Amino acid sequence: AAAQAELTGQIVQVQAGKPLTMKFGNRQFQLTFQGLGLSGKLVSAGNPSATCGQKGIPLPQWQLADINPGSPGFKNTYGLDAFAGKKVVVALVSDWCNSCRAQAQLMQKLQDQAIASGHSDVQMVLIADKAKSDPSQLIKQVKTIPIFQDTSAVNAWLKMNAAHAGKFAGSQIRNSGYGYAKSGKEIMYFAPSGTGSLNLTAFQNAVMGVINAPDD
Repeated sequence: AAAQAELTGQIVQVQAGKPLTMKFGNRQFQLTFQGLGLSGKLVSAGNPSATCGQKGIPLPQWQLADINPGSPGFKNTYGLDAFAGKKVVVALVSDWCNSCRAQAQLMQKLQDQAIASGHSDVQMVLIADKAKSDPSQLIKQVKTIPIFQDTSAVNAWLKMNAAHAGKFAGSQIRNSGYGYAKSGKEIMYFAPSGTGSLNLTAFQNAVMGVINAPDD
């Protein structure tokens, strides 16, 4: 049996074709639903005890402050869960690093191109090094994509790289990239050079692979 679903805080617009004829005694009414909308807690038909056959995979778990004034989440503390159901690309960057600033600028460009081409289901994300010196140097490179400020207490860099720990450690994972399918499954890992240099063309190709990946 299909699982029951709930929509909370959403507005559903009803689109009906022909008017509905309703008879009451000797009278007949024509009802049209054009422009009708439903809001509040909406519950679909289905079995409340049924579960989805394919469960999503949790994205790396952390909560950080978004420091980009152009981001919709500016000044809020949140994590990758906010983008559940989207294809997500994350890069680890430092504000003083030239290749990181170029990487951030490229990710904004790819975000804009994705939206322009109909890929509104794609989200680029930057996580700034906890050893920050001047975050404005990163903010200058982007417009709308979130920049999360890492902290020693959270250490999101370590959490992002947990599945690839061993070859690089500490600041050597700068410029690394991680791509996730809508299910939360990691489908791209862009290995860093370990020296702070970056092949932008190779990184762009890796990100485009995530953008164009089939939905899973």
